[in-house]
Amino acid sequence: MARKKQKGPTYFTLMVQRVGFKKTRRAMEYGLCYLTVRVDLGHRPSMEEYAVWWKIGSATAFREQALWREAMPDFSTPEDFLRAVRPDFDWDRATAEDAGKVIGSLLGASA
Repeated sequence: MARKKQKGPTYFTLMVQRVGFKKTRRAMEYGLCYLTVRVDLGHRPSMEEYAVWWKIGSATAFREQALWREAMPDFSTPEDFLRAVRPDFDWDRATAEDAGKVIGSLLGASA
């Protein structure tokens, strides 16, 4: 069976090119953590809400956010990324696992 040729680099590849593999892994972790909070709270969390939810300091939360923005400069939050590439994603019925599966699969999609 022939593979479909991708049109361009994947989001994951672009992230690795921008910030390297280790930082890409950390940015992806932040993305999944952010979406977990987003789904649990039912709204876009502030960084303070994110920090309280994960029981981390505000400075750590802002560093994680800054790393995401360095790796994905076109999307200020993981939610923005998900909305851009999957506008049909149902936030009202989603679980954190749903969001994680979707964002994981999308990182392999062509940018």
